[in-house]
Amino acid sequence: MRYGAASWHRPYGGAEGLGFGQGDGSVSGELEGAVAWANYPRRREDGVWTPNLRGAITTGTGDEILLSIRATDEAWPFQEAVPAARVVRDATGDRGPIEGLERGFAAARGEVVLVAPCDAPLLRPALYGGLLASLGAHEAAVPRHEAMDPVRAVYRRAAALRALRDPGIVSPSALVAHLDAVFLAGDALRAVDPGLASFMDVNRPEDLEPARRLARPGAPAASGRRRY
Repeated sequence: MRYGAASWHRPYGGAEGLGFGQGDGSVSGELEGAVAWANYPRRREDGVWTPNLRGAITTGTGDEILLSIRATDEAWPFQEAVPAARVVRDATGDRGPIEGLERGFAAARGEVVLVAPCDAPLLRPALYGGLLASLGAHEAAVPRHEAMDPVRAVYRRAAALRALRDPGIVSPSALVAHLDAVFLAGDALRAVDPGLASFMDVNRPEDLEPARRLARPGAPAASGRRRY
């Protein structure tokens, strides 16, 4: 990513994550486009401030990118910086990841929706290439590494919305269970992500060093999957 203009509402002061700011830039590679980003740090229960960088990408290919945010999150930095970006807010904020999926599916226009988490800095585009290639006539394509991972997956929007009419679906895993899903696992999964780096979650400062190690060529596969 290349950074462009930026403005900071509060200086970093030498401490990581203390800067409240926003700016723009660009990305290139398998996904290309303009980026609008904002950093609104959060203070953990132990009082330590941590970065909370978010952004929206606008492509020139006609692809649509939605940013799902919680009901209490600020949307204006993205809407102001990139008016064409689509920010989707949770309605209640107390239903967990399934609400973000439901709101995103309802707002999306495309037939197929690619879902990605915000805490996976090593997510590989090739993973989604493999999922799309395996989707076929199925309603969802989901990777399985140690456990099924419904938040790094591909869904047919209409089928997902039909399933979500059932009030008993309270988690992404329950949604997949109600769909005709195909799973990408084993050798087929490693063919698109040999080191399984896509499955590394980074939520705490102590997660950064394992993520850096995993990003190195020849690193061992990621482990310790969360269940959704």
